[in-house]
Amino acid sequence: MISRTRLALAACLAFPSGAFGAPVVAVAPTTVPMTIANNHVYVDVTLNGRGPYHFVLDSGAPYGLLDRAVATELGLGIKAREPIGGVGARSSPAGDATLTSVAIGGRELPDRRFIVTPLRDTVGTAEGRVLDGVIGSDLFETVVTTVDYARGVVVLDDDFTSAMQGGAHAIPLKFHDGLPQVACRLERAPGRCTIDTGSRLGATIFAPFVARYPKLVPAHASAIGVDGFGLGGPAYGRLARLHSLAFGGFVLRDLACDYSTQREGAFADPETAANLGGAILRRFTVTFDYRGRRLALRANAAFALPDRIDRSGLFLIATDTGTIAVLDVRPGSPAAEAGVRAGDLVIAADGTDIAANDLPALRDALAQPDRARTTLRMTRAGDAREAELRLRDLIE
Repeated sequence: MISRTRLALAACLAFPSGAFGAPVVAVAPTTVPMTIANNHVYVDVTLNGRGPYHFVLDSGAPYGLLDRAVATELGLGIKAREPIGGVGARSSPAGDATLTSVAIGGRELPDRRFIVTPLRDTVGTAEGRVLDGVIGSDLFETVVTTVDYARGVVVLDDDFTSAMQGGAHAIPLKFHDGLPQVACRLERAPGRCTIDTGSRLGATIFAPFVARYPKLVPAHASAIGVDGFGLGGPAYGRLARLHSLAFGGFVLRDLACDYSTQREGAFADPETAANLGGAILRRFTVTFDYRGRRLALRANAAFALPDRIDRSGLFLIATDTGTIAVLDVRPGSPAAEAGVRAGDLVIAADGTDIAANDLPALRDALAQPDRARTTLRMTRAGDAREAELRLRDLIE
């Protein structure tokens, strides 16, 4: 869920359900390579015959997003509109623009409207790679879309039946504020969970649901820190393990979860139990059939693997100067104990110089379960310093 505007506030504004342009003409299934970075699904897209541009495929986005610099490059006319919000508490400036053609693989979606916003300067800072746009329900509403995490491909089809091969589970979908949801159970607490390929996290349990079921939060949950970042800025929460999460006939156990403390933004929705993101979805092949209001899930080889989360207490972002900055340090974490502060710039890790495009790899290194320590070289107000982090699991 890179972005979201509350339906009560915007009613999807210019883009009500079913108003996303002409339908896609039925063709043979199209297989599109995808790249996984930060648990986000990236696909290459051509816009008005130009590209490729690098888009995140986001089932948690009720509208498409285009970076303002890309819109300017394409010479698009941009109409003013209300700001849009997301997982954080702030809003982002926005405009509307129409693309005559959006093509993914061999599939062309004509006459598509997008919301234009400075994605690279907001969401993109947490990615460490180029983010040109987000494609959401605009695609999912027009074609059956399969995200095959194990094979590293997205398959676009007009037929849902092929998704049911190999023991897949078919699950009814309901939509809330334009977002796909399934019935779920968090331990003994029933609710509805959003299926969100645009979130890098596993399960984010919404603050109103936590307030309703306070016993869900273990006594040994971590201190509050930044757990996610999207339009609207950082999202805060506590980390702890959930004993069981059931949905679609599957049960996942001992999951590292984000227990959101957000009082504003998408994660403060009182009608949703949790948001299920890439760290959970990558255990499956996931097929979305919005028109048929159904989802297919087939477990892959990663289904029972233990999840991995950050073991440093750092939340890092890229800067517009090409460096990596510390956005947040979780209290009581290895980074806090080593004296790292928000605003420090990380210029090397274990003796190797790093830059903004190394951010995904650095995050992965800080989550390795067998890594005992790492040494970061940083600058603070121009002064160089080193910090040795003694990495450890932040949750039991």
